[in-house]
Amino acid sequence: MNNIKSQQNKGFTLIELLVVISIIAILSVVVMASLGDARQKAQNNTRNSQVLEYEKALELFKSDNPEEGYPSNRRSNPNNYICLGSSTCQGFATDDESDNDPSLDERLQKYIQSWIDSGSVPYSGYDMNGLAYKCIDNPVVNGQCDEFSIQWYLVGKDQDCIRGAVPSNLPSSEITYCVFNP
Repeated sequence: MNNIKSQQNKGFTLIELLVVISIIAILSVVVMASLGDARQKAQNNTRNSQVLEYEKALELFKSDNPEEGYPSNRRSNPNNYICLGSSTCQGFATDDESDNDPSLDERLQKYIQSWIDSGSVPYSGYDMNGLAYKCIDNPVVNGQCDEFSIQWYLVGKDQDCIRGAVPSNLPSSEITYCVFNP
């Protein structure tokens, strides 16, 4: 009699297997969601760190070049933003599009520890790339650039920009727009 009972209890029932599979599925969904949040936070932290790195580089440039101040846009339109460390910079246009000024990157290169590609932030069918820099004062009027602005995007609403930056949410999106004017 014991042999018959032990042979019947040797496996799992279908219900037990389905319960275990559903628990594993629920746990995997929770883990995947937290990994997505961690990836988003890492990307945003990278962008914020990159802005701080550029701020330090710009301050060092100004201290080494007091007659010039902060680097100004050497391109034809000084009102456009300049892309920092990236060949593409979308979403910061003041006129037609943002400029890419390789001479600015060359002038700042000795002050930057490492060039980091911070990736892109999807918004309204295209990607917001890079960091944008602008000399606020007109260098033609007073001969040097005394102030600057850096702008960038973070993934997610109400994200934390660096200290001193002004965050704002873009309408109907999951994007935070940050503006830093030291």
